[in-house]
Amino acid sequence: MKESTKRTLTNLLVSNFKNDSAIDGAKTAPWWIAIILMIVGTFLPIIPLMVNVSKTYGASFIANQSYGFEKYETALALELKEQGYDFKINESNELLRYKNDVYEAMPRAIATEKVPVAQYVVKENDGSERIGLQLFYSERVDTGVTDEKVSTLTKVLNSMKYIVGTTILADSEEGQAYIESEGASLSEGEKSNITYYRPNYILLYKKGLYVYMTKPGTTTKQTSMSGDWLHSEKDVGLLARVLDVEDIPFSFEKDSNGSYILLRKTAFTTGVKKNFNKIFNEVYLTSKNKTFWSYCGIFYGVYLVLVAFMGLMLFLLSRGKNNPMNYLTYWTTFKMACWSTFAPGVLAMVLGFLLSSYATLFFIILYGLRIMWMSMRQLRPAAQ
Repeated sequence: MKESTKRTLTNLLVSNFKNDSAIDGAKTAPWWIAIILMIVGTFLPIIPLMVNVSKTYGASFIANQSYGFEKYETALALELKEQGYDFKINESNELLRYKNDVYEAMPRAIATEKVPVAQYVVKENDGSERIGLQLFYSERVDTGVTDEKVSTLTKVLNSMKYIVGTTILADSEEGQAYIESEGASLSEGEKSNITYYRPNYILLYKKGLYVYMTKPGTTTKQTSMSGDWLHSEKDVGLLARVLDVEDIPFSFEKDSNGSYILLRKTAFTTGVKKNFNKIFNEVYLTSKNKTFWSYCGIFYGVYLVLVAFMGLMLFLLSRGKNNPMNYLTYWTTFKMACWSTFAPGVLAMVLGFLLSSYATLFFIILYGLRIMWMSMRQLRPAAQ
């Protein structure tokens, strides 16, 4: 083995904990080794970020607190199916509505239906009622927004502000639920007996899906989720998919209160929830992939720029007349910065898995400390 090769290999190993070896490697080893170390050293801290993003799913928005959402969506699916509705995605990744297996086109004058296609009313223990979940359908988007930079989802949501912008009122005395349009005049006495709340809703439109959840009986938004149909099954009814629960055929049998008896079967409700979650995961895939590449790409770019900046800092800190390293060029200090990335990268990767919430910060902190240590020990001016 050549002496130069042996020296490079030794520096590669020792430079992980000794700055002198990192400086010597930057001076003597081929330039491409420094570039490889920079690429690998800055990529390692990205791995925990990639893993964290890949673990996100569309159904995660109801993973913690569902507040009975699975029962709401099961009842809504049964209601739609009983009415003869279904929704299918064509080869152009567009969602179309069918009734009794016949395509039901909306009139051109209507952008989005002003009333829900179906809704589920929750009956409280005290006898009062509130709307638990509504489903809206929009075949096209017509909100007056012509700006091409505005996404389809944004246009639909702007339209929905007027449609779901109704104030839901529950009369606490009579236990009746009803809808009052925004701007309606109520006396002070009437207002004192009213509890305001917003219902959950699912918006289906040609290009995608949007789910909006609130805390029960409040106007406080809990969470939301949106996606498109690019990764969903084509020409298969959405309701047929969600109601396909193994060993439990769906039925429209109701009790004396008009509630579907199937809602009492936990196995059926759980099965429908899993089927809904599959659809939520599918529609979220595009956003997930976009987040994966943009989020990880941005931080990888930040780390690469950080290395170039630290190389500049080493160059500037060695400019003093009494500094023994004032002969170094920026190219050399840049390679020194590259040789210093691997150890902080490994530590940042390990810590990123242990404390995922701070994964983006570990490399910046550890690498900054490494460069500070090098500048204070190896690049400080000679004593007078």
